Amino acid sequence: MNPPLVYIIVLNYRAWWETAACLEALKRLDYPRFRLLVLDNASPNDSVERLREAFPGLELLPLPQNLGFAGGNNQGLRRALAEGADYVWLLNPDTRPDPGALSAMVRLAEGDPKVGAVGAVIYEMERPERVQAWGGGRWC
Repeated sequence: MNPPLVYIIVLNYRAWWETAACLEALKRLDYPRFRLLVLDNASPNDSVERLREAFPGLELLPLPQNLGFAGGNNQGLRRALAEGADYVWLLNPDTRPDPGALSAMVRLAEGDPKVGAVGAVIYEMERPERVQAWGGGRWC
């Protein structure tokens, strides 16, 4: 049986170098079945060209206008769901996910049918020992 298909959506706006670093980190994920979709929110610079050059074959969708954070991600969500995604992981381009993060989230989601959403702990970039956000966590 195949593991669930996860779409990873990264929304870029002008910061192609941050998005590129995120994509490099995603290469180290240990989860076996994901598709990556990068949307460019009508960047007024050469972000699209830079990302295409650095990542040949990348599924990159340039949006005709800046739709903001929600609007841009909604375009990606629609596409992911239309293409059969079981789960969708929205990432900001300045994230560097741990290689085991996606596997852990899918395991949690698949392990309990009452779970409606999962997320990861976010650590500070400059001080990775410090938690920046742990939204939705259960405090017992």
